[in-house]
Amino acid sequence: MSSIVILDSAAYVRHRIKEIVRKYGIRLHEVGNSSELFTMLQKKKDEISLIITELELDKENGLEVIRRAKSRGYEIPVIVLTAQNKKDTFVKSIEAGASDYILKPFEDEFLLSRIISNMKADEQNGSASLGARRVYMDFNKYISGELRKAEKGNYSISLIMSVINKDSADSGYGMKAEDKLFRELYSKINSLFWDTDIFMSFGNQSYIGVLPFCTQENTSVVDEKIKSLFDEIKITDERFKNYSVENTFVTFPTEISSRESLFPMLTDKLRAGEEA
Repeated sequence: MSSIVILDSAAYVRHRIKEIVRKYGIRLHEVGNSSELFTMLQKKKDEISLIITELELDKENGLEVIRRAKSRGYEIPVIVLTAQNKKDTFVKSIEAGASDYILKPFEDEFLLSRIISNMKADEQNGSASLGARRVYMDFNKYISGELRKAEKGNYSISLIMSVINKDSADSGYGMKAEDKLFRELYSKINSLFWDTDIFMSFGNQSYIGVLPFCTQENTSVVDEKIKSLFDEIKITDERFKNYSVENTFVTFPTEISSRESLFPMLTDKLRAGEEA
């Protein structure tokens, strides 16, 4: 039977999640530090299909734990479950190898749906189409490979991060209803891209994509297409009236020369957007 492991210093959080998944028949292993996590992974590596981790751990950094897990060859989806609502932390989680990002506090049904979604993505990995809403992949490996192809083929490639912002503090929707709303939005935005492009969900209110052959000039066209589509949706569907979309791009080789500078550049641009 597939199982998941949760790394969180707070015992009450581990217990709550254990009760949530128990109702669905999912077995959960609790660990309080990275030493316990890696011992568990070593013992049950063929059984565990998902890791959930907090970023703020006692005497440890959750991002570093994710990096260590990836460096040791554990190709298991990782959900970051944290109260840290900062864009730079969000980007660092992607860079470290996380496959999803969920904020505390959370609704039980919402968390359960995301757990199941990530577990299914892991089971389907390799057979699911890249157009699926959630396809688990090691994004670092993928983007590194695409950058090498672009360098060898002497063409541009752009990374896009689209963030859905609430224009008011209360959208009127719960987490689960909002997640359904963003799934619908994803399908509409994804239809704008070519088959060679990758565009997928990461976290509840954001999408990340890789656009081969997209120059820095072309990113303006992509940005306008997405915003125009979003404006049209808001006119015909009042459920989206309290939301707006923000797109951030980083282009190789115009703005960066290596993968190592990709995520720092993305973080800087996101920060600049917040300050503007």
